[in-house]
Amino acid sequence: MATTQKGTFKVTGVVRTWGEDGKSTKFYIDIDKGSDYPQIAEFETFGDKVDLTPYKAGDEIEVHFNIKGAKREWEDKKTGEKRSGFFQNLQAWKIEKVGGTTPEAPKHDAEVGSDSQDLPF
Repeated sequence: MATTQKGTFKVTGVVRTWGEDGKSTKFYIDIDKGSDYPQIAEFETFGDKVDLTPYKAGDEIEVHFNIKGAKREWEDKKTGEKRSGFFQNLQAWKIEKVGGTTPEAPKHDAEVGSDSQDLPF
C-alpha cells in the first residue's frame, strides 16, 4: 500500500548494513509541527534508492512510502514460551522538498523566420 506524508525533517538515524549490498537507514519527521503533543514518524530506506544527504533538520518534505506489516513468532529464551508479535514498517521510496524549486530544462531559442528547408538533414 503506497501513501504519502508531509512533515518536517528531524534527523537521520543509524545506517545498518548486512551482507555485501544490504543497507537500511532510518529517518524521522515531525508530522504535527507546532502541536502540544508532537507526532514523530519513523521511516526507513533500503539500499541506495533514496538519498537523505540533501535534507537537513527543519526542511519541509513529503515522503512517499509503502506500509509493510508482518507477524513474527519466536521463542523466549528465558522462559521457553512461544511468543508472537505484529510489526509495521514505513518504507520510504521517494522524498521531495515541499515548495522547493524544480530545475527547469534548458530553453533553446529558435530563430525567428527560419525555414525547415535549412535543416542539415
